[in-house]
Amino acid sequence: MKPVIGITMGDAAGVGPELILKTLSDKEVYNECMPVVIGSYDLLNKLYIELRRKNIVADLNLIMIDSCAKLKSNLNSNYPNILIYDDFKLNFENIKIGQVNKECGKASILYLSKVVDLIGRGLIDGTCSAPVNKEAINLAGYHYNGQTEYFTEITGAAKVVPLIIIDNIRMFQLTAHMPLKQVLSSLNPSQIFEIIVFADASLKKIGIRTPKISIAGINPHAGENGLLGTEEIEIFKPAIDQAKNKGININGPFPADSLFLRVKNGEFDCIITIYHDQATIAMKLLGIPITMTLGLPFIRTSVGQGTAYDIAGLYIADESVFKKSLIVCAKSIKK
Repeated sequence: MKPVIGITMGDAAGVGPELILKTLSDKEVYNECMPVVIGSYDLLNKLYIELRRKNIVADLNLIMIDSCAKLKSNLNSNYPNILIYDDFKLNFENIKIGQVNKECGKASILYLSKVVDLIGRGLIDGTCSAPVNKEAINLAGYHYNGQTEYFTEITGAAKVVPLIIIDNIRMFQLTAHMPLKQVLSSLNPSQIFEIIVFADASLKKIGIRTPKISIAGINPHAGENGLLGTEEIEIFKPAIDQAKNKGININGPFPADSLFLRVKNGEFDCIITIYHDQATIAMKLLGIPITMTLGLPFIRTSVGQGTAYDIAGLYIADESVFKKSLIVCAKSIKK
């Protein structure tokens, strides 16, 4: 049985709807999952007509779903049928593509709420999120920094950590949007031990039976045995030793500048980074990442390309990473 993946449409004024239709135009997607789009049928149908006229997408059949009963009865559908769950009664007639709009922000949150509801009813197995705009969401009165924060609150998840993926590189971040000064002042062994344990358990959940984990140091050359900083000896080592005593295969701390290449070459299953730029500069040089949100009661993936307002409506958005995100979600559920 193929997993049913709920694809939330994201911001209607961005490239999300385009990414979705281009992705679902690929018949191979249906070998991995049964996709269900949660979004605006009218907007997607209007966009589909335009994309089809330009021969950008295949000949598809968009099916309006407005109830759980109708969704359940259509879950055996297959390509070229596209199921679009829309019971929102939203009007996007007055939005301008490529511009921030609070109605788009409101809709983005409603789609997330609906997919959680459908997962809770057992109709959907996991979710793949199209990009949203944080400003639009906040203008609509929802004060979240992004979709992850909303999912965390609505599900009551105790701890949520993003797993960043590009090809065979998997990365956990000890901290993300935290000033570097605060990272240094707050760093402690229990914090590092906790992320190591979380990484090990999370990788096992997605099918890696015996994860081989690496962790980057915080100082140049990982401190050079105390010559360039003592954090690796005083803070990292106790946490790593504690994790090893629990049977976790944790290695490091290693110099960050060479560790990414070692992970890319398959020496380790993942890397744990310590602060924002240590993580993101390396990953963004490699391409647009996929994010899997771990710690939620379901599998959720997203892409790091944003709403791309500057190219929305030009029909030139590259759907390849979004397609990978959808397939990663499906394959993780299968495992």
